Amino acid sequence: MVGQTIKDLLTQRQMTIAELARACATPMTTLHSIIQRDNNTIDLALLARISGTLGVPPEYFFRNLGAELPELPGDGEWALLRGCRSLDTHGREMVDLVLNAELRRQDREKKVEGK
Repeated sequence: MVGQTIKDLLTQRQMTIAELARACATPMTTLHSIIQRDNNTIDLALLARISGTLGVPPEYFFRNLGAELPELPGDGEWALLRGCRSLDTHGREMVDLVLNAELRRQDREKKVEGK
């Protein structure tokens, strides 16, 4: 359920309830209560903040109810994301330039292979 999913994601991301509470601008007691109750009743605005902070779509919290889910990033991808988030504006611009250049290169290669 939602509480257990939050707990699992916090463990995967090596994050505490206090850190999540600060990032979501939510009282730690509210998050602790959600995790302890482990039910599917949660305010949608709070769920959106939690999912955004933890990097998962809101429907991820209801995957056991049969929702179709996108593939989530692996540990290496989370490390890259954390690294990118810690960059200043110039660093993010540089990552964006390199990423876009690499994507264009791959597109050109695909077009050559398709001919």
